[in-house]
Amino acid sequence: MLRISFFNQYYVLLYAPVRGGAECVFTFRNDFLPAGMFRYTGLFPSASSEQRSYILNAREDATASAIFKKLDAEDHSDYPYAKELQRTYLIELMHLLLKSKGPYGS
Repeated sequence: MLRISFFNQYYVLLYAPVRGGAECVFTFRNDFLPAGMFRYTGLFPSASSEQRSYILNAREDATASAIFKKLDAEDHSDYPYAKELQRTYLIELMHLLLKSKGPYGS
């Protein structure tokens, strides 16, 4: 399951693996991603104290798990472009949701 919450200009992503295991949390400001990413998707909440939850199938869960592992690795990295990589991984996560749960999903 993936839960996305919005509080005081911050998004909080909570990922709970389908098969159990450690939950992952990633937090970022609402200006961390390009503004254009939000205009064509209703996947992320836009109002304060709002949240959205997504149930993931096994394939989506495996992909989300890999993305969160990459986010965590860059969070502990001294690579000078770690934030740019995290931005890219979040956009990848948005596309996963768009393809499967959004208006373009099957």
